[in-house]
Amino acid sequence: MGEPRAFDWEELESYTQEERIRKLKQRLEELYGAPPTTFEAAEAPPELHEQFWRNVVEYEEREMGLLPSISLPPLEFPDPGGLADDELNGLLWRKIAELAERRIFLEQTDHLSDRELYSWLCSPEMKECTTEAVPENGAVHFDILGGYSEEDIELYLRYHADDLARDLWQADWPDDSIPAKETPPFQRDAKLPKAHMPWESGEMSSVRQMTNDK
Repeated sequence: MGEPRAFDWEELESYTQEERIRKLKQRLEELYGAPPTTFEAAEAPPELHEQFWRNVVEYEEREMGLLPSISLPPLEFPDPGGLADDELNGLLWRKIAELAERRIFLEQTDHLSDRELYSWLCSPEMKECTTEAVPENGAVHFDILGGYSEEDIELYLRYHADDLARDLWQADWPDDSIPAKETPPFQRDAKLPKAHMPWESGEMSSVRQMTNDK
């Protein structure tokens, strides 16, 4: 398949809403070489459908270099050296709130102290992540244990996996030694900001569920 043609976003506005949704789906078919697989709730308003498909097309075009990427100034994480524990706690939660404003949400942090988590947030990977412009109804879920190293897996099974997840892991990997389940040393995850997405209420499915694998 040749290079996709340029998509005329201005022309899109000249059509009715039904036609715009159809043309956005056609654009994805051009990008993927196959129709997008959809799981749309009939009761969802057409405005939500249209905005969702706009976001999907824009995201994919930026990933393919067909639209210029949008970058934000990176969040600054001050050096915590010299801060008392209560001062560091306040700084950490301010930064967590700033991340949520940029639609970046942390997951599985209860095995880390405030100081350990803040140190993790100061990593170059997180700083780069904060420069991404995430759509208002999109989100970046930053799983602290998402590297899936042996240590990440051990911490996940020990502190974060529920009984069902542990049983499934043991069934899939019967030769693995499953660590004893322990209560996490910190109780932060339940208080972390959460992404509220349209499809989480049954209105729509997620991008990866609604589009074919490239």
